[in-house]
Amino acid sequence: MRSYPDSVRLHDETTELELRIAGYQFVLQETADGPADASWDSNWLVVEGAVRASDGIQWTFRDPCLTTWEVAKLSDWLQQTAAEATTATANTDADGQVAEWLTFTEPNLSLAVVSLSESQAELTIVLSHEAAAPPLEPQLPKRSEISIVTSKREIQNAAVEMREQLSAYPVR
Repeated sequence: MRSYPDSVRLHDETTELELRIAGYQFVLQETADGPADASWDSNWLVVEGAVRASDGIQWTFRDPCLTTWEVAKLSDWLQQTAAEATTATANTDADGQVAEWLTFTEPNLSLAVVSLSESQAELTIVLSHEAAAPPLEPQLPKRSEISIVTSKREIQNAAVEMREQLSAYPVR
């Protein structure tokens, strides 16, 4: 798929997610010297994404859905997931449901580790609202869920790439 050459990429044989920071939502927004609301608003980032689900459906999105702080949090989470040494079901409750999610201010993207081995992790990623696949019927909620089983090395590379992208967009 590889829609964006400098993207963060997580994939397996049938499923793929690419994320790329396209820029600040408000290019000329005041810096942190301004009022608190201006500081918050000036740190929203436009994220471009490309998704290929296991059923073959593909879509892209572009939306200001993460702040600079949240991109750093996502990079840290990926880094921690890659470094985790656990070899068991990592994050499910008694009913087999994912117990802990990495979520953000906007609900467009959330991630969870379902299981880990020494060399791989199974991630569940929920894309909703502007980041979801276009619904077949307009009245249906916009929510898509994908699962990716990938190497911890790829997750580590994604963490590094996410941090490198963020370096071009410092907190303002």
